[in-house]
Amino acid sequence: MRRGQPLVGTAGDAYWFLTVARLEPYAPSPSDGDAPDTALLKQWALDQLPLPMALYDRAGVRVEINAAMTRETGKPDHELLGWPMGHSASGRTFADSRGVAEALRQVVATGEPVTTELHGMGPGDAARRVWLLSLYPVRDPGGRICGVSAAAVDTTEQFRARRRMAILYGAGLRIGTTLDLGRTADELAEVSTDHFADFAVVDLLDSVLRGEESTARNRMLVLRRTAQRSVLPECPESVVALGATYTYPENSPPGHALAAGHGAVHRTKDILRWWEETSPERGRSIRTYGIHSVMTVPLRARGVTPGLALFFRHRTPDPFDEEDLRLAEELGHHGPAVHGGTHPGRRGPGPRRTAHPPRRPRAAHGPRGGHRPRRSP
Repeated sequence: MRRGQPLVGTAGDAYWFLTVARLEPYAPSPSDGDAPDTALLKQWALDQLPLPMALYDRAGVRVEINAAMTRETGKPDHELLGWPMGHSASGRTFADSRGVAEALRQVVATGEPVTTELHGMGPGDAARRVWLLSLYPVRDPGGRICGVSAAAVDTTEQFRARRRMAILYGAGLRIGTTLDLGRTADELAEVSTDHFADFAVVDLLDSVLRGEESTARNRMLVLRRTAQRSVLPECPESVVALGATYTYPENSPPGHALAAGHGAVHRTKDILRWWEETSPERGRSIRTYGIHSVMTVPLRARGVTPGLALFFRHRTPDPFDEEDLRLAEELGHHGPAVHGGTHPGRRGPGPRRTAHPPRRPRAAHGPRGGHRPRRSP
């Protein structure tokens, strides 16, 4: 900006005095000192963003991360920088990195953003989680792609809710289509091993099947094996034959579930001694097949508790969690119902022996009815 000021000399001559001033862009000063420069402000914003973010070069090598990414992966930046997506200096950051690495190459090749799901486990997680991962190109002023930016949003709860609703909807179409107790029990076991269990059994109280009240004999619960399903052919984990009766003490985990009216999750190591003391065959089966997690869930139908379902995991590495228990309890409400006035023997309360051929075993880590949450971008 220029300013002119007329001046008169001592001899009466007129002069102009010109001044030139440079105007700086207006920026309000913070109360605690000078404002930071733009580059520093951008770095602070990236570091403090609660969403995990990372920057990769064209070869897919990680060149920058924010603090949220180090928290999610449980690894310091010096272990993450300089490594390809999905890897770090101390190993993989998550299991299914191949698909994500392919998505990154697709962004570089096409210049189009890609959104994909990432499944894995983060530090301290007891169950797998799901992230929605967005990959988008980073261009120079000339439009050339020189890198890929990645941002992750934890969508585990939404994923589980969608999966749970889909399973329950399918269960409503598959379970209880007839009054045949054996068939309904088998349908329940089949849905369970399709989606979240590696081995499932449905046992009905023998007293209920005989039309009596649910009571224990000499503090022992008498149950009849009505259905069983496994990811392995012929259910080799089972030590009770279909149609056979057996007993549980009232103070056993299954007895507690029946008495309380709600299910429970057990780590096998916590109840292994009980299994071995009451049935050495069960103890051997648990050890042989590596069963590590158990759920006991009472069945509910028309206000009656006709029995319970037991769910086991051995191929699936994750233990059962509260979400699995909630799903199993809701499935238990679709369980076999003993209808008044109809003796169950006339409606086929016995086990389903030949209705379904053995299913092919699934992959040891394969999904059940959708991807199981895995973790860590």
